[in-house]
Amino acid sequence: MAKNFGCTWSKQILKHFTSTGQQSNLKLFPREMRTSCSKSKFLYVASDETAQIIAKAIQPHYITNVPFFEVDPGPCILTRAFLQHLRPTTLALINRYKAEKFKTIQENLKLYQPQVLLKEEHVELFHYISEYSVKQQWHENIVAQLFLTLKTSRFINYLIYDIVFEKKLCKNGRVEIFAVMPTIESMKFMADTECNYMLYTHQSCMFQILFECEILAEVCNLNFLPWYKDKKQLSRSVKYDEHSFCLMRMVPKKNLFSILQPEELPLFKYFVHQCFFKRNGHIIPILEKWIPGIGITIMNSKEISSILAPNSGEKLNMYTRSGSLTPDQICILFKIFQTLPQYKTSNFHNQCHKYHAKNKEELEDD
Repeated sequence: MAKNFGCTWSKQILKHFTSTGQQSNLKLFPREMRTSCSKSKFLYVASDETAQIIAKAIQPHYITNVPFFEVDPGPCILTRAFLQHLRPTTLALINRYKAEKFKTIQENLKLYQPQVLLKEEHVELFHYISEYSVKQQWHENIVAQLFLTLKTSRFINYLIYDIVFEKKLCKNGRVEIFAVMPTIESMKFMADTECNYMLYTHQSCMFQILFECEILAEVCNLNFLPWYKDKKQLSRSVKYDEHSFCLMRMVPKKNLFSILQPEELPLFKYFVHQCFFKRNGHIIPILEKWIPGIGITIMNSKEISSILAPNSGEKLNMYTRSGSLTPDQICILFKIFQTLPQYKTSNFHNQCHKYHAKNKEELEDD
């Protein structure tokens, strides 16, 4: 271990921040983040250079007079970059983690920047955003912008759940989200039919139906504290940069409810999950579990033959795998499935209800 700034730091961390000229930032962080094996749930920007990259990437997308929320600002290294480049009318700092040193820094920033609002820890994130945003119709303008860092995809999974069941975050309208996350996590949501079966999953499909998404920048993951350790679950089968994080911009689709009605979203989410339960599973047998014998009807459908041809150019058949269909194609298939006479009396609805009851308990217990 190495000593500096009155505290003890991991030699690896100290070496990295000394080599990049950012060692003075280390004194802003509490004791539990001093080692490379910290188990903190949150990540904080610890480099001025990385903060500048993130703020400059977000700047073209910043919407004037719309509240901007920064979740877990920590020592406010990124907050200062936001104030420099975005110059937000309202910048709200939301803490989910209690750290006395962080709170002192944030209070000082609030003192000199009157547009900065500071919300104490243990706040209900989605409720707070709804409270400070002006309600609009879904197809109208963005009501708020949100920035946060993520170690896993858990937040995005909950975000999907929130939109599907019209819960808290988007009840006032669409919220634009900027998230820094490990590259492998971003790949899961942007994957397509050409990707590894461990990447293109039901999460990919559901996310792409609900959101428009783009990568704005890549940054070094060593410039965040505590250091993130890749679990390497996909390292043998997927090639990616283990030392980078992606800044992802996610915007709920303005025309979402012209694609699927609000009452259809829970049904569609279950439909997608079952279709991708086994990525290499055949799609027709999956549908026939709900309505026996409908394979011929679906394969002979004009909509299927003209729109649902897989990328290979072949028509939908008994051997078509769910993983060969794009999110839009899965959505079309769901719409056709709904029009079948047997749909209303099938066991699809009962199984859907059981699935969501179990899924809701897991998400809300997390």
